Amino acid sequence: MYAAVIFVGINNCQTVQPIVAIERTVFYRERAAGMYAPLPYALAQVLIEVPFVLFQTLYYSLLVDAMVGFPRKVEKFFWFVFVSFFSFLYFTYYGMMAVSITPNHQVASIFAAAFYGIFNLFSGFVIPRPVEFNELEGGSMLTTTIAWDNALSWSWENAMSALQETLYKVSSSIVKFPKQAPPALILSSHNIPTYH
Repeated sequence: MYAAVIFVGINNCQTVQPIVAIERTVFYRERAAGMYAPLPYALAQVLIEVPFVLFQTLYYSLLVDAMVGFPRKVEKFFWFVFVSFFSFLYFTYYGMMAVSITPNHQVASIFAAAFYGIFNLFSGFVIPRPVEFNELEGGSMLTTTIAWDNALSWSWENAMSALQETLYKVSSSIVKFPKQAPPALILSSHNIPTYH
């Protein structure tokens, strides 16, 4: 679900950029002719996206809610629609903003892509383990989180032994494998291992 919302949001951001770039050219022509000012144009651009994103959110939410099998409660469904709607709208407006501050939609696409990872990182999906303040001992929250995540401080041997142990536990219920695999010896330049 999280990945689906991010995917649809990034898709919205990328697809709105060429359209807004073309509309900007029309805006420059119409503004030079004295047709309208920047504020009504900007408000019209913002408001015209709401029905499209609302329609997209409604059919997305109906399909996902039916397929995932969420509890059939009206208030939970509308909370899901609410969060999805504003997530999609946020990405759409971000794509429009990227075009407005860059010279063309190609540069806007590169600029927007630079922030997708940051949005993903700070979205709140990965929540660190709560840490007691006496465990910090003057260290930052980042160092405490990295120290808590033992996977980052593993050596190659520790990681491989943990992987082998996990695979052994999983495979032992299906097929009995020997606990230690025989060492491989590379005899040719084609990197085909042979066992002795």
